[in-house]
Amino acid sequence: MKKFSIFAGISVFILVLALASNTAFARRPSTTQRGLVTQTATVTTTLALPTTAPSPTLPPTTRPPVPTPHPCEGQVPAVPKLKAPADGAMVHSDDIALRWSKANCALRFRIRIRQDMPSRKIVHAWDDWIGNKLELTYLKPGKYRWRVTGCFRKVCGPRSAVRHFTVLP
Repeated sequence: MKKFSIFAGISVFILVLALASNTAFARRPSTTQRGLVTQTATVTTTLALPTTAPSPTLPPTTRPPVPTPHPCEGQVPAVPKLKAPADGAMVHSDDIALRWSKANCALRFRIRIRQDMPSRKIVHAWDDWIGNKLELTYLKPGKYRWRVTGCFRKVCGPRSAVRHFTVLP
């Protein structure tokens, strides 16, 4: 039975350690006493002090920002003032442009165009009109009335005054 020397055990350990840690491993030829060339292994290991990773720092706890309310939140939009056509105007069916003033806190407008007496039937209606101008391309000849209401989100303000116009054939 052969004895296992401590130096052989350490050499095997260093060899395994070198292979496992991808350290430089070089082979160089050497000669023995009889003149035969054999290969011996030279292991180079580099020792480095373990570095400690910086401890993770957590960001400071912050609360989500409180949304700033819209300046018109909780207010009723102002009454829009009708500009054109003038009350009682006579217009042609291909030349109808309704205009009104911008109303404070109104993001959209509700517009109603009705036939005048006797039926007062709604001919056109818009609930989410953006802007303060509406051009109509065709209305049947007859008498009409219209009004506009300014709205902010779900809250609508007072209605404008009513204006009348007549569409000529």
